[in-house]
Amino acid sequence: MREKDEVFFKRRPIAQTADYRPIWKIGQLLLVIRDGASTAGCSLLKLHLFSWVFQSYKNKKKLMKWISSDFESEMSIWTLSPHVNRAIAFAIGEKLLKEEKGKYTLTLKGKQYLTKIDSIEEAYSNEKMILNRYGKIVSDSKIDKLAKDWK
Repeated sequence: MREKDEVFFKRRPIAQTADYRPIWKIGQLLLVIRDGASTAGCSLLKLHLFSWVFQSYKNKKKLMKWISSDFESEMSIWTLSPHVNRAIAFAIGEKLLKEEKGKYTLTLKGKQYLTKIDSIEEAYSNEKMILNRYGKIVSDSKIDKLAKDWK
């Protein structure tokens, strides 16, 4: 009869795409708040929507179709990612953004962080292009109306 063998596990780092790393996601979210939100701030749904749009060209095309139809076409439910929620929590903890009455706004430290991002020309170039073109067009009220239509 054989004696019981012990099994040991050694935790190894796992490669993770940049899009899911909190530091990358925080930069994206700060950009959405600055370049895609009203002065009142940005809703959680808008942060999730643009995070989803940034993931692929296919998602960007869906957003463009929805906008070009004057927000009347069918828009599928987008991903509500736990990575976004985690990045928000970290950003609040680092005092880069704050939440008041369901809206997220930048702090002075968040604005300074974005100045550093802007100093690197190629940093977040795709996200900046999308937000400059579509960020203000897609209002929180349009997103809320769409979300209500899902029910």
